[in-house]
Amino acid sequence: MKKIYTLALASLTMLSSYAAGFERTTNLTPRANRSVVGMQKSITMPEAQSFRAPASIGDVTIDDITSLDTFKFYGYMEDFYPGAQSIPLQMTVTDLATGSLTLKLYGEFNVKATFDPNTCTVSIPTGQLLGADSFGELYFYTKDLPADGNFYNGSNGAVAAVGTWDGKSIKFNPDEVWAIGDPDNEQLGWMVLSSENEFTKDTSIKLVGSFNENMLYPSFIYDQTTDKGIENTEFVTVNITSDGAGTYTVQNPLQSLYKAIDYSAVSPDMVIDATDPNNVKVPMTQTGLTDSGSSFIYFNEGWFCSEYAEGADTCPEELRATMTVDEDHNVTITFPVFSTTIWAYPTQDFYTASEYVSTLKFNDPTAAVGTITAADSNAPVRYYNLQGIEVNNPEAGTIVIRVQGSKAVKEIAK
Repeated sequence: MKKIYTLALASLTMLSSYAAGFERTTNLTPRANRSVVGMQKSITMPEAQSFRAPASIGDVTIDDITSLDTFKFYGYMEDFYPGAQSIPLQMTVTDLATGSLTLKLYGEFNVKATFDPNTCTVSIPTGQLLGADSFGELYFYTKDLPADGNFYNGSNGAVAAVGTWDGKSIKFNPDEVWAIGDPDNEQLGWMVLSSENEFTKDTSIKLVGSFNENMLYPSFIYDQTTDKGIENTEFVTVNITSDGAGTYTVQNPLQSLYKAIDYSAVSPDMVIDATDPNNVKVPMTQTGLTDSGSSFIYFNEGWFCSEYAEGADTCPEELRATMTVDEDHNVTITFPVFSTTIWAYPTQDFYTASEYVSTLKFNDPTAAVGTITAADSNAPVRYYNLQGIEVNNPEAGTIVIRVQGSKAVKEIAK
């Protein structure tokens, strides 16, 4: 197995979030149609989905809009929210008659916007002066997502970023990039670049679990005299969010590795797609670590086969991560040996990881037990709130998890 021998632990750096005194930069996190080949793998960084028209929505009020509490986006700056993000959103009404709003974007910037109930849209005017750093003034403006990854193309000239209500969230054109910087002096860099911008409501289920992480640990922590990675035997507590439909987000998943290298930081979230319990997928994820100009990214074999091979069935069974659920809804996700790959971006170096098995355990009341059968229709119905607590008589209009037999669905109580 190829280990990361050139890694100097003292030089590891975190892809940090915003801190006091932070200024604009040109350091971009990798994405947008970059291709590499190595270890018989060929990967193209994913681009944004094509823009879709909203579904039929009916009436919507400004109260519906301001109840949205989550800002989702894909960030391109290494130093400020890199990769897929989901952070708190604050919206306040400044003038009810005109639908004027003030948004707290990226947790730092006050941006003016307008809600139009006739078109069910939120418009954010471009060219707004938001403040300044040592380089000069900072503006909010929009750009087109570049196919070649070159962001130095100035403003696209749009007068506003316009998002449309789809019945539960405000979605903006995912191929439009939001920028905070100076469109006339982009060589100075940006404070923020993001696409796939969306305002939504956090309806995730909050869970707590334990994680024994060997997906990456032995590739960084190893015995040079024996040429063998050191097994991590520690189970650490992790916070997990679930969408109630088989996707889990593990917060700070690499804390054992960070502790082993004496690195006091929070590792980026790991998203787990367990919609197929026989082939659990971990898409491309930042480790939060860099060395000698390379950023370390990881993914598992099940995801790679689904995205870049002939499909999930092409993934060798012994390399597939799996999920099991017992009768008490205790969930165990197992990542087998050699099922993870580390990519040292932007080089063409890939490293086979997972020298030992990794195990994630948690209890999820909404997780289905076994296979859905016809007997489910005769099973008693139980309801749970988004915190996993059983509710005997859910209030009408609230979001609940309806469990009947081995089937669990998220719905609005009537």
